[in-house]
Order: sequence, then structure tokens, then C-alpha cells
Amino acid sequence: MSEKADELFKFKNDSTKTQDNFRSQILQDWGRAFKTTELILRSQPFVQVVIIKNNVQSILIFVKMARKFDQIVVIDLEATCWEKSKDRPKNETNDIIEIGICLLDVQTRKRAEKHSILVKPQRSRVSDFCTKLTTLTQEQVDRGILFADACKMLRDRFHSKQRVWASYGEYDRNQLQKQSQEMDIAYPFGTRHINVKTLLAIAHQLPQEVGMGQALELLNLPLEGTHHRGGDDAWNIAAILAVLLWNK
Repeated sequence: MSEKADELFKFKNDSTKTQDNFRSQILQDWGRAFKTTELILRSQPFVQVVIIKNNVQSILIFVKMARKFDQIVVIDLEATCWEKSKDRPKNETNDIIEIGICLLDVQTRKRAEKHSILVKPQRSRVSDFCTKLTTLTQEQVDRGILFADACKMLRDRFHSKQRVWASYGEYDRNQLQKQSQEMDIAYPFGTRHINVKTLLAIAHQLPQEVGMGQALELLNLPLEGTHHRGGDDAWNIAAILAVLLWNK
């Protein structure tokens, strides 16, 4: 490999450029000289490593992904569950069955979008208790996408790796990390996480953290939609966060 091929080239991105723009620029600069293929590694937060190869040499290019502060990705998870631990069937474990998403726009300080991703459980089934809690049935989640595809959608569509994200408490982050590790799937979020539950307790000097329902009552906010449905809960959590950040 030549000395020149060992050099690291860094490209700065701005909020308007996409990953495809980087890819096109790289191919424009280097691809005319030879046929190329790409391998993108997602192991490091905010950084993607692109390796361009041909028969003669390999050029290693680090593409620095910009951190996005335009929107906060607010999420809420629903997972397979059982009323009591003894009710859990042997060899089954908690599987995420819904990822609720609300994008909170930083400029307008308003909730911009609400989404719900149904995820097909691969290691457990939806119990009667879980259906009563979430309204989700086994038939519904069987029509969902696989967890790996849901993580890819979070990265590609919602830019979850680059954006600040938030959830109500630590459960969502812990479950995402646990399931990603157990299923050997790339963790879809970055390190910039806002725990809205803790933030509320600090901001209002509460003696202890409270649930989402109590938080809405405390802030005189309505419960919109169905509690324990991911999309609706993410929408309500985003409303709480907007009040805490901007009193709005």
C-alpha cells in the first residue's frame, strides 16, 4: 500500500448534507480512477468508516458525521411482559414490540412528527397481560418488522446516531442496549440521552421521580392517545420535555 493510501481524509458535514452526499463526493473524487465498492462500519458513534478498494490499493477514508441539534428524538418502548415473573414461559425473554417516536423540533419548540414502529418479537410471545396493558396482540406484532430492521430505520430515517434523544426514565435505554447486545445488532442511538423523568424531578424539586401520568398532571398537560402505546407515550413525553426545556 502506498504512503498516499495511508493518509486519512476528513470531510466536514453540515446539517443539510446527507450520507449520500458524502458518498457521492468520495466517488467523484476517487471513483473515476478505478471501480470501487464500499464497506461502511458503524461501530463508532458519529463516525462512519468507508473503505474503498480496487485491485491495486485500498484507501481508508474517515467520514465525520455531523451531530444534529435540529430535533430531539423522543422514544418510548413497549416490550413483551408478564404480570408476574413466574408467569414468564421458560426460555422466553423480553422483546421490544413497539418503538414510539416523536420528533421535538428545537427551532419551533413544537412536536413535529409522531411515529410507531411495530417490531416482531423473535424470542417471546405476547401474553394476555401484555395485550391488556398495551392493546397490542400477537397477530398485530407478527406483521411488524424485525428488530434489526427497526434499528436500521432509526439510524437512516430519524438519524438517531447523530441526534440527541430522550426517553422517560432509563428503562428504554437499558432495554435497547440489552437487546442489541444479546442479538448482536448495532446499537441505534448515540451517547447524548436525556432522562426526562429525572429532569422533571430536578426541575420541580420532587422528593422522588414520578410516572408519566403524574408528570402530565403536575404540568397540567392532557394525556393524548392511549397510555402504554409507544407512539402516544412518545408524543406525551415530548410535551413534558418541551415544558421543561422552554416552558412551552
